[in-house]
Order: sequence, then structure tokens, then C-alpha cells
Amino acid sequence: MPARTVVVSITSGEIQARNHDLEDAGTFAVDQLVGAVAVDDFEALLLPGGTVNPDKLRMEPAAVRFVRNFVQSGKPVASICHGPWNFVEADVARGRRLTGAAGRA
Repeated sequence: MPARTVVVSITSGEIQARNHDLEDAGTFAVDQLVGAVAVDDFEALLLPGGTVNPDKLRMEPAAVRFVRNFVQSGKPVASICHGPWNFVEADVARGRRLTGAAGRA
């Protein structure tokens, strides 16, 4: 069965995508609010990178709870750049190998 992407957000309507945090990269329709979904509804979780999205997500209790429950479920979770800060906020980073943003020369 092919994968189906569901956009889950802390706000309804459309969300703005960013390229390198500075440039607009289009918009995406939000399918569901994070407070209205359950881990059992999904097979995997992909958290956004950049700096803006991860910072907004980790300040939202429903998003932190969802990330914590997802990681604890043992299902696949992926993130890049500053996204792993959500694992720190959800207190599920200890003992795991994470990727993150590297400085630019």
C-alpha cells in the first residue's frame, strides 16, 4: 500500500513552507490539528526542520505530548536540522542518536 501524507499542525487552514527559513516555499493545507489526532492513526512521523517550525512546535503542549507518545510507541520517527529539539522538549532524547544542524563554514 502506498504511503499517504497527512499534514498535522498546531493551526488550521494553510501553513507556510519555508526554504532556509527565509524564503517562501508555498503553502500546504492542514489536514488535522495535532490535538485531535492519536498515535494509532499513523505509521510514522516526520518532524519539520528549519528553526521556525521546530521552535513553534516545541512550545505547543499538544505537539510535545504527541511527539512524546509517538516516540514511546516505537514507530519510526524522522527529523532533521533543528527538528530534534522536539525530542528534547518531549524528554525522549536521552540514550538516542540524533541528527542535527551543523554550523556552516
